[in-house]
Amino acid sequence: MDGMTGAEAIKNIRETDKVTRIVFLTTSNDHVFDAFNVHAYQYILKTPDNDSLKESIYKVLNLFVSTPYNLPSCICSSAHL
Repeated sequence: MDGMTGAEAIKNIRETDKVTRIVFLTTSNDHVFDAFNVHAYQYILKTPDNDSLKESIYKVLNLFVSTPYNLPSCICSSAHL
């Protein structure tokens, strides 16, 4: 994101939206405490083990599919998969 971290973007979203479930997907644990501060649903740390990453993503997506009125409006990633 140009000029803004994912954590900063989520803080801006939280100013007007307190209920959307937010998932951080990142290669670093640098912002894990920021995720707690904005009440993120999950903080997924990308690892070289794609199976573990896939498992985490499927877990989150299954929750959203089972509750369609709570679909995520933002999934922030600090890097491409």
